[in-house]
Amino acid sequence: MYSVGREVEIEEASSAWAVTSLIGPAAVEAAGTAPLEGEHAQRHYERQGVEVLAVSTDLGLDLITRAGQASELRGLLAESGAVEVSEAAAEILRVESGRPRFGREMSGATIPQEAGIDGRAVSFTKGCYIGQETVARLHYKGKPNRHLRGLRLEAPVSDDDEIALEAREVGRIGTAVISPAHGPIALAVIRREAEPGALVEVGENGVRARVAEPPF
Repeated sequence: MYSVGREVEIEEASSAWAVTSLIGPAAVEAAGTAPLEGEHAQRHYERQGVEVLAVSTDLGLDLITRAGQASELRGLLAESGAVEVSEAAAEILRVESGRPRFGREMSGATIPQEAGIDGRAVSFTKGCYIGQETVARLHYKGKPNRHLRGLRLEAPVSDDDEIALEAREVGRIGTAVISPAHGPIALAVIRREAEPGALVEVGENGVRARVAEPPF
């Protein structure tokens, strides 16, 4: 619906491709490729017959392959010392690094500045796009009513729990995890009056939490 006058066709191709995420300082070495400079940097390469598109992330690399070669790629990564971890472990690292995720901290109604991604996901020099005026106005002149924040919790809470400041709802938990390094923590997009350092209450039990500037 956003083709904006262009003749395009949409094809569901996700079943033909697989993404394997490598997380950690040895990601490039395990992938068997040369270093990439900066987040989103990309490189095509081949490793023992497996064609790979490596994309740099804030925590390592995303390796995109054809679905039929994903298992072979994982075997090669294991030979290089990579160890498979659970999605829950990867989520802990994402929350620690302060990276929002679509479907958790972000939705189609979230403005990039609210999620803190405008610096890494929006271009202010390219041509027109849907929603450009709102995004540009906030970037150059305005202040978002909500911001991505971290929460240092006194006890575990659940995703989507209400966050209250002085008995007034200011947002809801996006992702809550228990970090080995930081204990119970969470990410949430909350109203700007809940500034870093503010004490808020989360959920029906009123778990206390300190608002923090991500990353943890």
